[in-house]
Amino acid sequence: MPFDGTKFKDDSLAPKTLADDVMKAPMTGRQRLAMLADFLDTVPPEKFSLCGWAACACGWADKIPAFQADGYSCSGGAGPRLGNIIGAEALVTFFDITLSNVCNFFVDSRYPTRANTTPTQVADRIRAYLAEQVQS
Repeated sequence: MPFDGTKFKDDSLAPKTLADDVMKAPMTGRQRLAMLADFLDTVPPEKFSLCGWAACACGWADKIPAFQADGYSCSGGAGPRLGNIIGAEALVTFFDITLSNVCNFFVDSRYPTRANTTPTQVADRIRAYLAEQVQS
């Protein structure tokens, strides 16, 4: 019987589009990093600090609803958490990066401006990493 556009009695049998599947697919670490970089561009520099979890890039990532939906949190001063995984290991897992990358993105001593590092500087470093990975 050809598809005539009528409703299916069981919606689970209805044809799905590729867009339906893509919308439900979990984000990759690269997509999460790109989303974080874009979000960091909106963070006021005076409310940002790489010293301490709450005001750093990891703490601001907690404000992204898609990250919350994927189980990421960083609240209460406890640092990043992904289910039972905490700290830097949660960032390694969530963003699918190495511990070295975590340090390069989120540790103040890895920036010449240290405690005065801006959210845009972190976003730019993340984007440079993503661009480099595409070329590799």
